[in-house]
Amino acid sequence: MTTLSDPVLIIFGTFILHQVIFWIHNAILLLFTYVIYPDRSKKYKIQKDVYVDWKSIKECTKTVIINQIFVLFPALVITCPLFMHLNIRWHIPIPPWYRILFELFCFLGVTEIFFYYSHLALHFSSVYEYIHKKHHRFRAPIGMAAEYAHPIEFIVSNITPVIAGPLLFQSHLLTTWLWLVIALTGTVNHHSGYKLPGIWKWII
Repeated sequence: MTTLSDPVLIIFGTFILHQVIFWIHNAILLLFTYVIYPDRSKKYKIQKDVYVDWKSIKECTKTVIINQIFVLFPALVITCPLFMHLNIRWHIPIPPWYRILFELFCFLGVTEIFFYYSHLALHFSSVYEYIHKKHHRFRAPIGMAAEYAHPIEFIVSNITPVIAGPLLFQSHLLTTWLWLVIALTGTVNHHSGYKLPGIWKWII
């Protein structure tokens, strides 16, 4: 039986996981909003009567795919040696569950700090007009807009805050992947425009 090497898992495994979570999550949101429950979904929308037209959705999809293929994938290739150097790999002993939970909890704080200051920098007048303004094009929230951004912003404010925690803690690749799922689900939810009741309100 062929065993995939750590570099293959770091690059292709991480990329595939990202794509699966991002697109399935957004497909569910779009179906819920526009096809399955277009009327009932209004109850949970923050902006009740504001929708994104299909032309804008197509434009968003195009930009996101470009970012994922020409920014995210090369970023994984370039940073793979750093991952290997810091022992962020699969073929090492899996840490105990409490260590994984501890690191995931710490990642929340690390990501918030990195995102806050990177986002603050993007709002400087000399930067906003040329880079960050693109992300604010969508006044009506949509999940896919989480990665609708200028390539520089995608690196600085999307990729870097998420990967900062695992790099600082030199985490196992499993922990890194779990964090990717949590972080990606969270950012898509925050851009979705929905506020669900009960326990979901802490996730959305």
